[in-house]
Amino acid sequence: MPDPAIPRPTCASLRRVLALFVPLVACGTETWRADLPADPTAPVAVRSVTARRSTVLGLGAGPVTLDSDSAQNSVSFELEVVVQRELPDGAMLGTRSACTADGVVWGTHFGGNAELRVDAPDTRQTSSASSFLPNAFAAGPPTACEVTLRVQPSRVFPEVTHFPPIDVGRFCWTPEGITATACPEAALPRAIPDGPLAIGPVRAEWHPSDASTSGGLSFAARVTVGDAAEQGDLTAAAACVGDGTPLQSRSTLRVGLRDYRPGESLAITGTAFRGDDFATPPGRCTVELRQRDLDGGRIVPVARACLDDGRVTEGACEGLVPGPATVRFQGRSATIERGAHREGPLRIDDAGVWDRIVASVTAARDEGIVIVAPPDLAHAEAVALVETAEAAHLAVAISTP
Repeated sequence: MPDPAIPRPTCASLRRVLALFVPLVACGTETWRADLPADPTAPVAVRSVTARRSTVLGLGAGPVTLDSDSAQNSVSFELEVVVQRELPDGAMLGTRSACTADGVVWGTHFGGNAELRVDAPDTRQTSSASSFLPNAFAAGPPTACEVTLRVQPSRVFPEVTHFPPIDVGRFCWTPEGITATACPEAALPRAIPDGPLAIGPVRAEWHPSDASTSGGLSFAARVTVGDAAEQGDLTAAAACVGDGTPLQSRSTLRVGLRDYRPGESLAITGTAFRGDDFATPPGRCTVELRQRDLDGGRIVPVARACLDDGRVTEGACEGLVPGPATVRFQGRSATIERGAHREGPLRIDDAGVWDRIVASVTAARDEGIVIVAPPDLAHAEAVALVETAEAAHLAVAISTP
C-alpha cells in the first residue's frame, strides 16, 4: 500500500523523475469508444470497445523528463462482452494485439483474462484486452493496433476442461477510430524476414549489486518472426569471465513464439547472474539466445552477442561461449576446456581426480561435460568419470577425437 506521506506523481507536478523509482505513471489520456455489431453465433460477443492512449513511464535506468508535451506512447483497451452460450468451466477471453510503432509491427501472445464469468449469460461484463506499451526498441506512440479475441481454456488452473480455442472476432484501432475488422496491411506493414527468425539488435549491460538490487547481467533483443519459424520457446544463457575461471548462468528468459504472425516483432528481456557472482565486474560476457522446439526439446543457438568493457558487438566474445565443459584426455592426463580457458592438466591416476573435475564443472555452472577420450582410454576410467558426473546431476556425453 502506498505510503500516505509520499505524494503520488501527477501530470501537473511531474517534470523530471528517476524512472527507477516510478513503477508506472499514465498521463494525458485520450479516449475513443465504439459499439460493435454482435455475432449471434459466437459464444462471446464484444458489444463495445474503449481505447485509451496515454503517456506511460516504465522502470528504467536513468532520468525521464515528463511534461505536457510528452508524446502519448501507449494504448490500452477495455471491452464490454456478453457470454451468449454455455461455456466450459475455466473458459477465458484470450486477446492478443499487433501494433505499429516506430515503423515496426509489435505483436503479443494470447493472454487470458480471469474476469470472464461463464456463469453469467446475457450479462455485460467488463474485460481488458492486450495493449501496447513502449519497449527497449520502440518508444511509441502506436499508430494502429489490431486486437484478436478468442475463448480459450485457463492456463492457471490445471483441473479445468481443455478445449480448442474458439475465435470470436477482432477489431482495429487507429487515431481515426475503431472498426470491427482487421487492420489494412498498410496500417500493419509486417516485414517478413528471409530466415525463420531475425534477431537484432541485442543490448546488454552489467549492473553491480547494491542495497537496492542484486545486480547482474541484463539484456534485451528485438526478435522478428519469419515464415519458417518453429513453434518453440526462446531461452537464453550467458558466460562471463573476470580474473579467473569463466562462469555460466541460465537466464530468466522464456518466451513462446506460437502466437506470433510472420513479420511481427517482439522485444525480449532477460537477466543472468547476480552482481556478487564476481568480486569485480566481469570484463567480458557472451549472451546466447536459443530456440527450443516443443516436440523433442532440441535446443539450438539463434544469436550471440558480446559485452566487452561496456560495448556490445554481434557474435560471441572470442573463446567464451556458454555450454558444456570439455574434458579432454591425452595419455594419463586430462584438461578441462571452456572455450579459450584451460584448467589442468590433471593426472588421472591421482586419487579423487574425478571428484575434482566434477567439482570444477559444478562451480563454473557448466552445462554438463563432453568427454573427449582416445580409444585406448580404459573403459573403467571413462565409466568412473561418467558415474561421478551423473551422481552430481550433470549431463554427460562421450566423444572420440
